[in-house]
Amino acid sequence: MEPCKYHPMADAHFRCPSCQAHCCHECVDEGHRGDNTFCFVCEQPTEIIEGPLNVTPFWRRIDDSFRYPLNKTLLIFIAIVSFLGAVASQLPLPLMLGLSLLTTGVMMKYCFNCLSETARGNLSPPDISSAYEGGIVLIFRLFLMLVIAIVAVSSVYAYISTVLGSLLGFFLLIALPAIIITYAMTENIVDALNPLKLTSIIATIGLPYGLILAMLMIMMGSVELLSELIGFENSLPVLSLQAMISNFYSVVMFHLMGYMIYQYQYELGVEPSDHAFDREVRPEQHRLLAKSRALIKEGYWGSAEKALNSAMQRFQADDELNDLYFRFKLATFSLNQKAYQKNEQLKSDSADAPSTVKKSLTTKLTPQQELAKVADQYLLHLTQTKKDHQLTTAYQLVAHQTPNYKPHQPTLRHQLAQSFCDAGNPRKAAQLLNGLHKDNPRYNNLIPAYELLQRSLNDIPGMEQQVQACRRLIVKLREKQDQVASL
Repeated sequence: MEPCKYHPMADAHFRCPSCQAHCCHECVDEGHRGDNTFCFVCEQPTEIIEGPLNVTPFWRRIDDSFRYPLNKTLLIFIAIVSFLGAVASQLPLPLMLGLSLLTTGVMMKYCFNCLSETARGNLSPPDISSAYEGGIVLIFRLFLMLVIAIVAVSSVYAYISTVLGSLLGFFLLIALPAIIITYAMTENIVDALNPLKLTSIIATIGLPYGLILAMLMIMMGSVELLSELIGFENSLPVLSLQAMISNFYSVVMFHLMGYMIYQYQYELGVEPSDHAFDREVRPEQHRLLAKSRALIKEGYWGSAEKALNSAMQRFQADDELNDLYFRFKLATFSLNQKAYQKNEQLKSDSADAPSTVKKSLTTKLTPQQELAKVADQYLLHLTQTKKDHQLTTAYQLVAHQTPNYKPHQPTLRHQLAQSFCDAGNPRKAAQLLNGLHKDNPRYNNLIPAYELLQRSLNDIPGMEQQVQACRRLIVKLREKQDQVASL
C-alpha cells in the first residue's frame, strides 16, 4: 500500500482525487458532515483505498478479548441463560429439550452476533436484545451442519477408505474455527463445509489460525478441568457455574474469531465493513490539530495560522495545541519579519495614501510583539500545567529570535529567573530580573526577586558593584514596604 503523505510510516487508506494525496486515518477530516471524509487541504471528499487494515493483530488483544464480556448487562445475561440451562437439566425430558434448545439458541445467537459485530470493527459487545430472535433457526442449521459432517466422515470411512475417513474427520476438527468463520461470513451451510474453502481460509490466515485453534482447545480443556475440580454432581449451583464459564469462554472465542475476520478482511476477500474505516469522531481540538499539521506540512502558513488561532481561542488549555502553536510561531518568525518589513515599506510609500489605507498598514503588531505575546501565553501555560522544567528551554528558544524578550508578567520573570538560577545560569537570571522594579513597581514579591538577583550577581565574576547596588535597592524596598505597612 501507499504510505501516508504526512506520516510515511503509516499506511494510507484514503486518497484525495483533487490533491492526489494519500492519507492515513489521522490526516483526513471526518468532521460533522455525515459519513464522508474530507481532505484537510482542499476540503474535497476523499476516496477509500481498499487494502489491508493497519489494526492491532488479534494475538496482541487476547487480554482485551477476555475483558470483552466484562459488561454488567452481558454478565447478567450470561448468568441468567446459564442458570436456565442448568434448570433445564432438572426437568422432565420434553421440558428439558424445549428449555435447553431455547437457552442454547439464545446463547449461540448472541455469540454469532458478537462475531459479526466484531468483524465489522465494532469492538463493544452488541445489545443482548439481538439474541432473542433467530436462535432456534441457528441451532437447527448448526445441527444440520453437524449431521452432514458426521454422515460425510462416516461414508468416506465405510465406503472409500478408513484412512481418508479418519483424515477427513481430523481435518473437520481442525477446521472448526474456519467453519464458524465461513458460516458467519456467508450464512451458507455448503460453503461452511466446503473443504476447499476451509483450506483457503486456513492458508490465508496462516500461523495465527493455529493460535486461535490452540486457544479454543485450551478453553475447552479448562472447562473440563474446572468441571473435574468442581465435581460432576448434578446440583443446580454446580451446573450453573459450569455453564457460566462455558458461555463466558464462548463469547470470548467468537469475539476473537470476529476480530480475525476484521483483521484479515482484505485477504479473505470480505467487502469492507461499515466500521472498517469508521471511528468515533475526534474531539474538535484534535481535529483542528490534525488539520493544522497537514496545512503546515503543505506550506500553507496562512491557513495553518488561521486554524491554530481558531483552535487556541476555543481550547487554550490543550497541551498539544499550545506546543504546536508556540513552535509554529517560532518557525514562522523570520517569515513574519520579512512580511512586516515589506509592509513597512508599503507604509512609507503610501505617505500620500488615504487615511484608511495608512490605518490598515499600521494596526498590526510587530513580529517581536506578536512572538512575545505568544511566548507569554505559552510560558504561563507551562506553569499552570506544572511543567516548570520546560520553562528555560522555551524561553531560550524565544530569546534566540528576540534577544531582548522578557515575559510581561512579573511572576513569570521571577519564576524563570529562579529556574535559570537553579540550573546554574546566574547570568540569565540576572538579565531577567534587572529592571523589574521599574517595569512592575507594584509587584508584591519585589524583595524576594531582588534577593534572588543579589545571589545571582554574587555568582558572576566582576559584579561586586552591581551586588552593592542591589543591596541598597533591597534596603529601599524594605523601607518603602514598612512605610506602607505603618499607614
